[in-house]
Amino acid sequence: MSPILALPILLVSLWYGAMSEASAGKPPMQEAELTVSDISLDSEFKTASAIQLTISGVFPSGCYSWARADIKNVGENKIEVRAIAQVANKMCTMALIPFQRQAELGPLKPGSYELIFINANKTQLTRKFKVTP
Repeated sequence: MSPILALPILLVSLWYGAMSEASAGKPPMQEAELTVSDISLDSEFKTASAIQLTISGVFPSGCYSWARADIKNVGENKIEVRAIAQVANKMCTMALIPFQRQAELGPLKPGSYELIFINANKTQLTRKFKVTP
């Protein structure tokens, strides 16, 4: 078979394989935990104020997009946060893409708090803050 004929046949078979995978019911998006480079928030808040934190990091490729911050209380005055991304199941640019997103902790009682951010690689970032009446 000549190389000129082999190329179109190869391209059609690759296209057919990709289409059959897409129609096989695979989910178009998956979720993954992110590793972040920084979390910033004020050191003191009033009880009635909205407590916001800024999460900064880098998506590992163009397939990643911000989904949410999972926030849960894990003990008295300890809050655990994980960043969750949606990952597209498609061809993507292989470039590091910086992100910066806001998350709200919600109303908290007066006291001293410890924010523990758990990264995908299981390292942790810790920040302390106070809520005053």
